[in-house]
Amino acid sequence: MTASTPLYGFPYETLNDAPDGPNLGEDLATAVETKIASLDAADVALDARLDLLEASKPYAHLLRTTTQSIANDVTTEVILWNGEVSDSASAHDTVTNSDRYTIPKDGTYESSGGVGFTSNSTGRRGCWLTKNGTIVDGSGAMVHTSSAGPTIVTARTVTIPCVAGDILRFVAYQQSGGALTTSATTFEQPSWEIRYLHA
Repeated sequence: MTASTPLYGFPYETLNDAPDGPNLGEDLATAVETKIASLDAADVALDARLDLLEASKPYAHLLRTTTQSIANDVTTEVILWNGEVSDSASAHDTVTNSDRYTIPKDGTYESSGGVGFTSNSTGRRGCWLTKNGTIVDGSGAMVHTSSAGPTIVTARTVTIPCVAGDILRFVAYQQSGGALTTSATTFEQPSWEIRYLHA
């Protein structure tokens, strides 16, 4: 066997070689198996690098698992998040400054979330996002209640350019005429997701 392919080095017989099928078959199978093994190893290494890259992207999913009283017609009432489904960058604390998500690295982030209010048929309900105390444009939602049942308001999903140290908060608003609590029922609970998109 005197020749091999230029790209992967697989052996083959030339016209001048004496026929030697069994040995050629074994050599070719070994060469192919070796190449496949090297590709498998490269694939595993790539998967590991992708896992590390994904792990480096901050992500949080926060909950308010107990009721929280929201004052009437106050635009600065922020949710105090006492539960976490995930917080990959430890950028939130359920006890200390639980109202905030502190941006861990520069980049563009995506925010989405909502608030469930307990039963009351008077006035409006709303929610929106703030960055460093300033309302994020386009993040808000407002609805009029039309029944005595609970009301769930979903803030709009927005992307926010941030630098490390910026503080994001989620504001809940209600206009029932008196204090009104958020809902602690599982699917009505306030929830908030923040994810890193790109630099």
